[in-house]
Amino acid sequence: MNRLSTYAAACVLFTVAVFFLSCDSGKEIITKTDGDLFEFTVTGTSHQVSIYFTDANCKPDSIIRTSLPYKLLLSNNQCNKLEFMVRNEKVAGSVWAELRKNDRSIAVSQSGSPRATVKISYSAKATSASQTVYEPDEWQCGIYNGHTLFTGPKGGCYYLNLNGNKSYVDRIYCSCD
Repeated sequence: MNRLSTYAAACVLFTVAVFFLSCDSGKEIITKTDGDLFEFTVTGTSHQVSIYFTDANCKPDSIIRTSLPYKLLLSNNQCNKLEFMVRNEKVAGSVWAELRKNDRSIAVSQSGSPRATVKISYSAKATSASQTVYEPDEWQCGIYNGHTLFTGPKGGCYYLNLNGNKSYVDRIYCSCD
């Protein structure tokens, strides 16, 4: 190998190494490390979730349609309240969420219901955490002639008409997993 090709190969390897080191793996976000360290972990059997949370600067942030498991690490040096919400984007699967403060578990919440929303909030003033699970009776499954389609508890596919009544459509129009 001549000197030029060796240099080019080294540059390519260095570029690839820097790219992989600087790339976000999609599994962990680390922000300011002074103050209490909070770890929010989401696991489960769901194939896709959306995570909504308060970042270290007290601003709302989100990670939309990601796969599990997922871990967020952040510090609470400015915020008096941290909120985390996980929405199961698929009909099948369960979601399990845990909030840890300085390697100590302070809140755990889970749901096996389709399209469930798991919410955990932490108040620094009260030094306590609360968790809530919202489980819908019905969930959105598509659009039919401009109307949002829902699937009821027995599997019927319908939309709400202008009168507020249910108008049933053929099951082939619903796209729930």
